[in-house]
Amino acid sequence: MNILQSKLLHLPVQTQSGQVIGRVVDWSIDVQTQTVTEYLVRPFPYIPLVSVDRTIARASVIDITADAMIVDDGAVPVTKGIAPTPAVD
Repeated sequence: MNILQSKLLHLPVQTQSGQVIGRVVDWSIDVQTQTVTEYLVRPFPYIPLVSVDRTIARASVIDITADAMIVDDGAVPVTKGIAPTPAVD
């Protein structure tokens, strides 16, 4: 199955158990094999300076439908960006 870039961009991402992770905002392609290697997922709603984008490996993706990308419950996304600062007492 093929999916257009316009359908993949902003597609909701959730785990097998239904936990919403965010939406697809970008992806990396291996130019040698012309395959997607990872997806960049942004929390939704996005809160600047608080929200952290996550990288989901291709191997963690179980299914992509017209409605959502489903990822493995055991996937441990790698965070990118600025992490929230803990509160000071």
